[in-house]
Amino acid sequence: MTLRQLQYFRVLAQIKHYTHAAEILVISQPSLSTTISDLEKELGVPLFEKIGKRVALSLYGELFYEYVNQSLDTLENGKKALKQLVSSQKHKITVGCLHTLSFSLVNPIIDKFYEEGFSDSVKIENIISNSNQKLLDMLISEEIDLAFCLELSSKLEGKPIFHQEMFAIVSKKHPLGIKEEILFEEIQNEPMVVVKPGARFNLPVEKAFEQFKATPNIAFKADDFNVAFAYILLENSFMISPVLPSIDLSKLSVLRIKNANLCRPIYLAWKIDRPFSESAKIFCDFVCSHYDLIKNEGS
Repeated sequence: MTLRQLQYFRVLAQIKHYTHAAEILVISQPSLSTTISDLEKELGVPLFEKIGKRVALSLYGELFYEYVNQSLDTLENGKKALKQLVSSQKHKITVGCLHTLSFSLVNPIIDKFYEEGFSDSVKIENIISNSNQKLLDMLISEEIDLAFCLELSSKLEGKPIFHQEMFAIVSKKHPLGIKEEILFEEIQNEPMVVVKPGARFNLPVEKAFEQFKATPNIAFKADDFNVAFAYILLENSFMISPVLPSIDLSKLSVLRIKNANLCRPIYLAWKIDRPFSESAKIFCDFVCSHYDLIKNEGS
């Protein structure tokens, strides 16, 4: 028994005329007759009775029609539900955001995106905050569509969106804690805290020390930023970092370093060989066209 046989049976049961039913199905009358005959042979009962030039459902046909009608309606509803799901999924995107990148830098562009009327065509279903490497892995595994991250890899491409400034962060009790701006020379020999040595996060810092031909006086290597900031408070040291969303500034001072180019590029990235959905493209184009808005937020 095939789906086509059931579809032909239902049409004939409703029209009750082989020629007219065949016209509706856009097939020949012999083809329809053969299909119904094969179905009757498989079931072992007659489904129709001839009444002149027309046909009527037999007792067996009437019973079978109820089940066929329910089954085909259920399949059609399933088909519609699937199309609706596919359609809704096409509009949804998931965006990754570096966990050291404040949402205050990303949210304005998303708010602007919706203000300009894109909510009907694109829905940002989720914003996932994570480490840079985890975001790269999630892009490659297609868990997210786009990501604001620090770098690209051979499997990713993207565009630099802005540069995030990095500051010297010290305890308010530190001798430099009363200042708002300093020169790099004022901190280059001070005890310094670094987070995950060798990470790309530290590259701008390393370049700054190279620029001033200085060697960092590393007092502590922390596994995460919370530990690093705790050490700064305890040991009167410093670290170079962007202003993170998790920082409690009540006991810390954020110092701009006037004579060093301490900033890190932030990219909007995506997977190279993944089909770029229309929704992802709309959001990406919007972000790139509103570069100045994000740049001002990030500076």
